[in-house]
Amino acid sequence: MQYARLNPEQRSAVDAIEGPVMVIAGPGTGKTQVTALRVANILRKTHMRPSNILCLTFSVSGVTAMRERLRALIGPDAYGVTIATIHGFCNDIIASHPVVFDTWSALEKVSDVERYRIVNRSIDALLPDLALVNQKNPYRRTRDILDRITQVKREGKTFDDLTMTISTFAQEMDEQSGVGTKARERDLLSVRRVREFAEVFRQYQETLEKTQRYDYEDMILYVIRALEENEWLLQSLQERYQYVLVDEFQDTNGAQCRLINILTTYQTLDHEPNLFVVGDDDQAIYRFQGANLLNLLRFRERFPHAPVIVLTVSYRCSQTILDAAGSLIAKNTERLVGKIPGLRKELVAHMDSRPQRCHGEGFCEAKSSRTITAGAPHHDTLPTLYHVPSDVAEPWVMADIVEERMRDRTKPQNIAILTQTNAELFPIADVFRVRGIPIDMRGKVDLLSHPLVYQSLTILRAIENPLENYRLAGALACACFSCHPADCGRLFAAQRERKCALHDLLLELERGEWCLQLHNADLIIAARDILLDLHQKLPSRTVVETLERVLKDTGLLSLPTCHAEKNFSQGDTVDPLDFLSLQSFFDYVKYRAYEQPSYTFDVLMSDLDLYGNPEYQGLRLTYEMPHITENGVQLMTAHQSKGLEFDCVILPNFREGHWDRRRNPPSLMLPEHLLFGWEKEQKSFEQGQDERRVCYVAMTRARRELLMICSKEQTRGEKVRSVSPSAFFAEAGELPEMDISPKNPELLSTLLREPVRDIDEEFRSFLRERLKSFMLSVTALNHFLDDPKRFLTLDLLKTPQSKEANLIYGNAVHTALRQWGLSVQKGCPLSLEEFLREFRRYLEEREVLTPKKRENLLHIGSTALPRYYAKRLGGTMPTIHSVEKGISAHLKDIPIKGLLDRIDLSHPDSSSAILIDYKTGHPQTEKQIRDGDYFRQLTFYALLLEHAHIPLEPRAFILDFIGERDEEPVERSFVITEREKDDLQKLIRDVWRKIIALDFTPF
Repeated sequence: MQYARLNPEQRSAVDAIEGPVMVIAGPGTGKTQVTALRVANILRKTHMRPSNILCLTFSVSGVTAMRERLRALIGPDAYGVTIATIHGFCNDIIASHPVVFDTWSALEKVSDVERYRIVNRSIDALLPDLALVNQKNPYRRTRDILDRITQVKREGKTFDDLTMTISTFAQEMDEQSGVGTKARERDLLSVRRVREFAEVFRQYQETLEKTQRYDYEDMILYVIRALEENEWLLQSLQERYQYVLVDEFQDTNGAQCRLINILTTYQTLDHEPNLFVVGDDDQAIYRFQGANLLNLLRFRERFPHAPVIVLTVSYRCSQTILDAAGSLIAKNTERLVGKIPGLRKELVAHMDSRPQRCHGEGFCEAKSSRTITAGAPHHDTLPTLYHVPSDVAEPWVMADIVEERMRDRTKPQNIAILTQTNAELFPIADVFRVRGIPIDMRGKVDLLSHPLVYQSLTILRAIENPLENYRLAGALACACFSCHPADCGRLFAAQRERKCALHDLLLELERGEWCLQLHNADLIIAARDILLDLHQKLPSRTVVETLERVLKDTGLLSLPTCHAEKNFSQGDTVDPLDFLSLQSFFDYVKYRAYEQPSYTFDVLMSDLDLYGNPEYQGLRLTYEMPHITENGVQLMTAHQSKGLEFDCVILPNFREGHWDRRRNPPSLMLPEHLLFGWEKEQKSFEQGQDERRVCYVAMTRARRELLMICSKEQTRGEKVRSVSPSAFFAEAGELPEMDISPKNPELLSTLLREPVRDIDEEFRSFLRERLKSFMLSVTALNHFLDDPKRFLTLDLLKTPQSKEANLIYGNAVHTALRQWGLSVQKGCPLSLEEFLREFRRYLEEREVLTPKKRENLLHIGSTALPRYYAKRLGGTMPTIHSVEKGISAHLKDIPIKGLLDRIDLSHPDSSSAILIDYKTGHPQTEKQIRDGDYFRQLTFYALLLEHAHIPLEPRAFILDFIGERDEEPVERSFVITEREKDDLQKLIRDVWRKIIALDFTPF
């Protein structure tokens, strides 16, 4: 019965059961049904048993879908067909042949944390003479290195392959540029970095072997090696699996495709394999996971006479959606169309639902400028672009649209909002929750950034070492203890005044008379006792027991929500979503302890330090967002939507540079054209066209309605910029676009404000007292503009903080430069050796560092500072007016202050001055400086000099970048105009008004 419903192309694919066959299946063309019916047809027309058929799919969800479809067709026999992902299939081979894979069976999968540690140990071993990384922050490159290691393995390459590639690459670079040129230096550096990467790769593999670990990618490579070395094993699999079907063939990477080729290459038979592959080059969106579009073309090269069947009838989308998506994807040049003679891929809707061009009030012709409000009657299915006033309004407009569709009886689960990134989902989800719209949000969330988990981490760090002030201060400030912020501020101030450890101060609370000044000393004492009790019992508890006691003793499991600060003793209970995050964190620790019996509290903290370290930005501990409802609007990324379909699809942030031209090339360069066979031109094509494929996939998830949303303005901090729609909209053909506004714009500023920290009268009194002696610095100003709560914590409460390597290195360099400047004022400038001695003395005597970290920072300075000294300091005697001059002033009633690194005079009797500010980071361009915080800093200094009434006339403000590694020192000179100073004064007044009003909400 189902066979009779097939269209001619589908029937051809089902009937072609012998030999190699390629099916190109566009979105909604029924590829899963065709594959299932083909399996049924094989069983009906041949003597094969279900166990003789192998179906490989890309994802676990694909396995489930195929199994269910087969079960509906052939009943219990469906369970006899091997249906698996490629990794799952390899795992089954290993489990079924323990003798062959006895070595593998003894291996453990390496954790993400351990992968980072292995690479970091290699980096440490190769430092300081390592060009592959930034020596100040060497581990920030670890993620890039691991990504490249993964890519090399996914393409089935080895260290020997890398070695041979490097020889060819070195010769290529040697012939590319002239001797003694800058280009030559860059080329030689590129070769050196590739050699260093190969060495890290070698050490990484050796470490895995020595510690009996394996990577996720190693499983396929191990099975490939076993099949190549054990002919009987390969033949047994080939005898069993007479028919091989591969779904989503365009998403296979090099190693996966090699495995399929080995399985379907017969040494003793003269007939071609029964290999059936289904794919669509226009839906190849997993290149970041190693998927290779070339595999489709290589199949054609391997089997030049194999039939290529194109499914062109879509049972999902309306014709207007297909036309728009087709017009877009036709702009790609890396397609099978044009490469396989006679291949055409124009999709046709099974039921043509082209709308009329005029449907009354709710529809505007293309390029209409009429403004409507969200929720106006909608009568057509033409894909439409909505222009909204700002990015802030986007989620509200989408909520209006969704509510209107739901009133029109579209079920919420049939509406999807598809984004480019996970991060975009959260503000949309927040608005929908406020509006009471049910949602089902998919994807993974950073577990350690959840507020309750973050509190537990802060407490764990405090009980690890309560003698460190910043750790104990962070724990006391956790909401679960309900300590009054004014009391915390008083404690921190007393600790600074007495120059003692916060731990010691807390122990004296009951005996100290000053504790009577605290608003609620009992809560401080209770928090102290819990923290110290947890610390003292660490040796007698397992790591799992310790975490359990942290969650229970601190009341984290009783907090009502992640933002609330209610008293859990009053019967409030934890929100289900928050509980699931804590449960996920607890399960992670419990699993790690089970996996590694020697997993101690120290090992846990070492792991968490890596996860929380900004140098390891790619290392994340995630958990799957729980599905609280089955009947909610679907929120997910475009990648996660693959294989799904909805009545209405909305694509937010459909702006230029977001959906199009999004991806950057890998930051760690490898000669891909030599190593992987990706020609330079082809690779650039593919990188430029991947985004178009992602957009094509997102568009073709829509059955009836496709909407794109683009804001007219985008806000980033204090800056607002105009934005244009993505070029993809123009490429999709002539489509309607219109202005749209939220139905109730007044709600934008009231419903979704983040809960303001409760500032009671006691806290107000404390903050007002602090403000009496507070002076606004440019650092504090930037903190407020970045996040007012950060300003409150760092600048008003002055919570103790740990120092990062960048700050320590910068302090050491500034100390050496200060001593040089003072020596010039005295007429005896420091020599280079004396200058470097001041730098070393700071790192060795004034900072607590690990030997390795100190060695790295010393090496950076020993490379950069001599070069800087020769370029800027050696042989010069500038007229230095002041060094690290502290200046304070008033902008009317606003107290401001600053520390100016250096002020030079044109000559001793002149008032013409040059202000110099030293920078130790990567040199920035003039545009980057003007767009960032640095220019605000220079303008702030200009205001300071002007309002402090210092008799100087600054004629230039210079940012002097010291330069690091191979970077030369760079000076950027600016003249600050009156308008720029006026603009900053206005901004300072606006910020100050909020500060004195104790308003710590963003602008």
